[in-house]
Amino acid sequence: MIYRLRKKSGINDLYIKSLLVTICIIPFCGFETYIEVFFWFSGATSYSFPVSLMFLAFALYIQLDANKMAFMVIAGVCGFLAMGGTLAIAGAGCFTALRVLLYKFDIKKLIIFIIWTIGAFINALAPGNYVRRPT
Repeated sequence: MIYRLRKKSGINDLYIKSLLVTICIIPFCGFETYIEVFFWFSGATSYSFPVSLMFLAFALYIQLDANKMAFMVIAGVCGFLAMGGTLAIAGAGCFTALRVLLYKFDIKKLIIFIIWTIGAFINALAPGNYVRRPT
């Protein structure tokens, strides 16, 4: 995903490319829950798998300029599934998709953003998000 982002940016300055890589990686690895639950099954199902799906979806989301319907379908499905992880992942996914959409508006990107937002809303409405757990 980061390779595609660097290639699509059209920027040849190494400093700017490194800044883009840092902007992409730090928010996804800086969540407090990532450190706590990474090695546990619940962490894998609620964080690691959705983040992997989201990175795959972003790599295809950035490539939507090409007229390949398969990219659009896979990006929509993987992104929708990724939004079922923790709410932090859903928020980061929708926010980043919105930023890419606002940077270069395209109807395909708008459709994918709407699909991801619906997935995030379904995740946010899940009753498990509102149950307090004893610590």
